[in-house]
Amino acid sequence: MYDYLGGEQVQVFYSPIFVSEDFLSGKPDVYHSGGTLRGFRSKDALPLKTGYYKYPQNFIIYDYRFEESSVDYDYIGCNIIVIKNGKLATMKWDNKLSKNDMCEVVVDNYGRQLNIKNISDFSKMRIEKDICSKESDRLTEELFPLGYKWTLNNDFAEYEKKEDELIKIRENTWGVFNSKWFKKNVYSQEMAFGELLECLSGIAICCESEEVMHKDSIELKKLRIDWLTCYQEIKNFSKNTPDIISRYVKWADEVTITEGLITLTLKMLNDKIKSKK
Repeated sequence: MYDYLGGEQVQVFYSPIFVSEDFLSGKPDVYHSGGTLRGFRSKDALPLKTGYYKYPQNFIIYDYRFEESSVDYDYIGCNIIVIKNGKLATMKWDNKLSKNDMCEVVVDNYGRQLNIKNISDFSKMRIEKDICSKESDRLTEELFPLGYKWTLNNDFAEYEKKEDELIKIRENTWGVFNSKWFKKNVYSQEMAFGELLECLSGIAICCESEEVMHKDSIELKKLRIDWLTCYQEIKNFSKNTPDIISRYVKWADEVTITEGLITLTLKMLNDKIKSKK
């Protein structure tokens, strides 16, 4: 999913979705939904801060996948969205950028912070993306003469034999590109912890609603399992990373969120669960 910012699709204001069993791993996981089809105009205050992500009042969203001279999609009208004072300021192509547009923080269309420091970096990143894509495709085609997708779907044994080499190709192309242009998220653990807290709260609300409407339904039983599993993930997170609650409180920087409040809430939930067993 996505939201609309000035009519353009963006996925920076995402929502976490908890699943008790991932389709591939079978383990609990948190997915991201890129939005809820909300529409934001220039006068609207933007959801820049939640319990699991936060953006500054001034930043740029850069969709480096597209450029003005080679857009094949009618619905793409720009690759730069400038946010100033918490609101949409302007939208344009990167070759039209001015110094007045620049901000210290630049993120991609998914909210990941980019290593862009000046106007020329925008075109450099886009050009290097194209070079990287062509090189990756060329090497992959050499590795799989019948086609990567064809081999994956029709000759899996052949794919498995060459999988390690494919990984090396991706590391030497996209891996190098990503290392250069994407900044390391030093708050990834704090954000992940916030996502679990948000999911736990959201599942609890759904449980209450479902219990009122359809008591003892299959959906309610599933929600209860998701809630217990999510709660256990939070406990495991706190156990494996003992300082995560204090770090999260510091990162969240909200007067209503304290270490004592989170700890007490988790203890109360734990006592409640034990009393029902």
